[in-house]
Amino acid sequence: MKRIIVFLGLFIPSIAYSYAKYVVGNCEYRDYINTWKGEYYTLSGYSGSCTTASTWTLKGKQTDDWLKFSWGTGYPGLAGQGDYFGVRWKGIFKVDTSGTYKFCAYTDDGVRMYVNGTEYRLRDASNADCWRDQGATHCSVDVSLTPGYHFIEVQYCESTGAATAWFGLNRAGNSTCGDEDYPFPVTQIYMPGLRGEYYTDASPGEFTSLKGIWYENNVGFNWGTSAPSWPSGMPYDYFSVRWTGNLVINTAGTYQFCVRYNDGARLLIDGGEYLNVWNVDDTTKETAPISVYLTPGLHLLVLEFFESQGNAVAEIGSPQLGGASCDSNASTAITPIPERFLAISEKACNPTSPGIIAGGGCVSTSIKRTDLYLVIPVIFLVSILIRMRFKRK
Repeated sequence: MKRIIVFLGLFIPSIAYSYAKYVVGNCEYRDYINTWKGEYYTLSGYSGSCTTASTWTLKGKQTDDWLKFSWGTGYPGLAGQGDYFGVRWKGIFKVDTSGTYKFCAYTDDGVRMYVNGTEYRLRDASNADCWRDQGATHCSVDVSLTPGYHFIEVQYCESTGAATAWFGLNRAGNSTCGDEDYPFPVTQIYMPGLRGEYYTDASPGEFTSLKGIWYENNVGFNWGTSAPSWPSGMPYDYFSVRWTGNLVINTAGTYQFCVRYNDGARLLIDGGEYLNVWNVDDTTKETAPISVYLTPGLHLLVLEFFESQGNAVAEIGSPQLGGASCDSNASTAITPIPERFLAISEKACNPTSPGIIAGGGCVSTSIKRTDLYLVIPVIFLVSILIRMRFKRK
């Protein structure tokens, strides 16, 4: 039975979640999404190797469940070209047990990774750095992690020829990585950032017509009298935005939040309303520090905003989550909460069904993976127990 417990522990990490919901019409914002966020780039300013590229130009985003791509001489559709492209895969890794984790990659060409903002260089069997042009090669790096949530960014680049990008986790405890270690278990990854839904308004703050959805790193916008750069065709007046996701909390305590906005804004955390100034007022305002006690886990965050005419500003920060102190000074910008402390929630427009990942600048549409993968190990466990029962008889 010990092996079965380990198997289940790997694929069903414990989640501390507030179970809060935010309901708009027949849609609910809730829970979290098990997938990677893939950002696809074209590269320029290189000297031979893709690893020397000085400019990565974002071409698009998509959700990637399994990081096990063998493109050959082809290429991912979003990159739009077969040579000199790059990908940044981002996810929040939930760790239940303190220890050393061996991360694996099998790539052609270069690969490197960051954990909580610190760079870790993967190396091959000869201890050579794998951030280089190379044929398909197994690489790995050991990282010591404590229990909690850890932000992972995997960077991959392709120069010329064949392209391969696998990323995994050594699950067998071997000293080296092999094919059995790929892909990374997606049920231990949560999609980082916030969902931004952009609307045009017939009247200020109405959320009249949805123009587009974008998965954003954070909320730190000072548009002035200009229009948002995305989605295409957004006006510079009479628009509103709803950002939804989760705060990722590792340590229990009182967290301060500050919001800077022009015209109106509403802030909800776990269903509690902490700000509601929903009137036309073309002055930039900043809240006094908003104190909220949070336990370790994921906490539902909703920030709604509207612009009538004049200047448009929307920012949210927290000194305990990567920002400066909340000084209530509306004339200075707020350092936004970084992507590593945010996890996108699912949006379910039929609350009796698994939620759909709608839009978000991502080309794929998928169900919430946790609902799917919880079934498999449970069925496996039940079948084992039944067989044991029959054996005893």
